This record gives sequence, C-alpha cells and structure tokens, in this order.
Amino acid sequence: MRRTPTTHTPAKAPIWMAWGALLATLGCSKSTDESLVIFAASSLTDGFQDLATSFEETYPQLPVQLSFAGSQTLRLQIEQGAAADMIATANKDHLDVLKTNGHLSQSRVFAYNRLALIVPESNPSKLTGLRDLPLAQRIILGTEHVPIGQYTEELIQQADILWGDGYSDTVWSKVVSRESNARLVRAKVELGEADAAIVYQTDAMASSSLKMFPIPSSIDIQAQYHIGHTLQAEPMTGVHAWDEWLQSESARDILQHHGFGVP
Repeated sequence: MRRTPTTHTPAKAPIWMAWGALLATLGCSKSTDESLVIFAASSLTDGFQDLATSFEETYPQLPVQLSFAGSQTLRLQIEQGAAADMIATANKDHLDVLKTNGHLSQSRVFAYNRLALIVPESNPSKLTGLRDLPLAQRIILGTEHVPIGQYTEELIQQADILWGDGYSDTVWSKVVSRESNARLVRAKVELGEADAAIVYQTDAMASSSLKMFPIPSSIDIQAQYHIGHTLQAEPMTGVHAWDEWLQSESARDILQHHGFGVP
C-alpha cells in the first residue's frame, strides 16, 4: 500500500540516526520487497500516511505497508494470524488482550486525541455545542466495542452529571446508528445521514464539509494512542527504527500538524 510521497524534511535527531547506520548495514542482506507492516486505527489514517511517507524518505530500504480499520477488527485480524509487525490503537485494552494471548511483546503511548461534536455545514438542528445535542433528531455514535464509542459513552455520562434533566436518556433516544470506527461515524454526517455525531477532534479537523464544536473543558476526555510490537516482528530491524523515529521531532511535528498531542 504505497502513496504518492509528500515532502517532509526529516529532523536530524541523534536518537534515530544511530538506527539509520545500523539499518544501512542490515539493508545489504534485507530483501528489497520486505515491508514494515503496521496496523492502525482508522482515526490515524491521515497522520500515519504522512508519517510513513516521511519515514520512507529517511529509510528507503524499509517500505511501509499500512492497514486501517477499527481497533476491534485489527485485534481480531492479528489473533487470526494476520502478518502485522506493529499495531497502533486508541484502546489499550485490545493491546492488553493481545499481550495476554501471546501476540504482542510491548506497547507505549505515542499520541493523544480529544473528542469533538460535528454537524453538517447546514446544521439542521441549529446546535451550538454539546449541551444542545439532545435537540438533534438523528445522532450517530461509535459502537461500544471500539475506542471512539467507549470514549463517547464516558463523555455522555459526564454530560449527564453536568447538565442533568434527562440529558443522556434524550441523547440515546436520538441515536439512529452506531458505527465500527470514527471515520464511518464522520462519513455518515458528511453524507447527510445524521444531524450530529461525536468523533475525534483530528477527524473533525480533516473534513472541510462539517462544523466542529469543541467539548467543554470541564468534561473533556483525552484519548491515548498506544503502539505495540507483535511477537512475529523481526528484532532489531524496521520495527525498532519506526519506534525510535516516532519519537523524533520530525514525527512529532507531523502528528501535531494533524491535531494530535504528543508525550
């Protein structure tokens, strides 16, 4: 899964330049068609495509293959034997299950995200923020099996405590569909099939056809993104190069450009 390269100037960070020297040596014996295969949550699509392009410019002997889906789907694929070297998700529970079942060796937090309310450009329900969400007639949310749905359920509970008056009951009565990843939630609103939805802030920022309302700071929720190594990944090759490079200033700049927070 290759992309048309975009231009990013790699940072000259010592932490990953050492890996470059090592990988140059390893590259002599590395098959030219070997790829670093990364499974990533759908909400990472735009950011990881740019990260992969920049990484390949730095390490041309290590092409990156990206596969995007809901975190639950990615976990199931790895459990069923999919050939992935790394997995990045906003739900640590999925990674913990993979570790317990012997599929994953380690993981760490590499980025943060927040939630946002989105509505069509026409804003048919005339919402002005999350407090107005019960006024929407058709609401789309993520399912309870994926991170965006789980974070949304937590947010609605907090909003119910803050605003009361049957807030959560009214919101749930207006839900017409629950989708398996944040991109599908956003797509439903873009297609006019919903009056409102809750997605990650980064997904909202990436769409030019929607209006976004931030979540009040008193109930705002921070989503953590974790990346882990599968046990089948080759040691001391591209997996470790990506992991170290992801901490470079170049990679951090790309993530922040797409709206993510970084540790």
